[in-house]
Amino acid sequence: MTALLAFVLLITADERIDRLPDHHRAWIEKQVLYIIADRERDAFLDLESEEERAAFIKAFWQRRDPDTITPVNEFKEEHYRRYEHVNKYFSRESAMPGWMTDRGKIYIILGEPDDREDFTGIPMLYPTEVWFYRQDREKALPPLNFLFFQEYAVGPYRMFNHFLDDPTDLMPAQPMNPEDV
Repeated sequence: MTALLAFVLLITADERIDRLPDHHRAWIEKQVLYIIADRERDAFLDLESEEERAAFIKAFWQRRDPDTITPVNEFKEEHYRRYEHVNKYFSRESAMPGWMTDRGKIYIILGEPDDREDFTGIPMLYPTEVWFYRQDREKALPPLNFLFFQEYAVGPYRMFNHFLDDPTDLMPAQPMNPEDV
């Protein structure tokens, strides 16, 4: 019964997205995908008219404006700057838009890393980057580090997952003595 309910909810969500005009579909599926809360997404998809959706989007950005006294919404401007940046720079390795890449997702959410180490051109290692974010007490974030690698040295960089990946996944296939690993 639970699986059936989940399936029905999934179909309903798809139907709600299919009803959206292209510009609102792009907004919900691409532009704010990583920063919109699930409840906000559901509320937006339940709206019926163009006017309701426009009012929702206006309120969405107003809630995130860090300084309502200024005429500019700094959060919104920074978000779209990040979105454009990842589409310009992280789309180079493949035909995939930058916002869809692992590096793009992290960049959109957290911004420019505080530090970055590049391990490109090192023998026996796929192109690899490590991004470092210092602790941010204001946002209640601990220090964060992300390791990205370009598997087979082609395509977009993907995030190393400590639960799914093994350190040998960072190296091209090669005959090795297991003790050396």
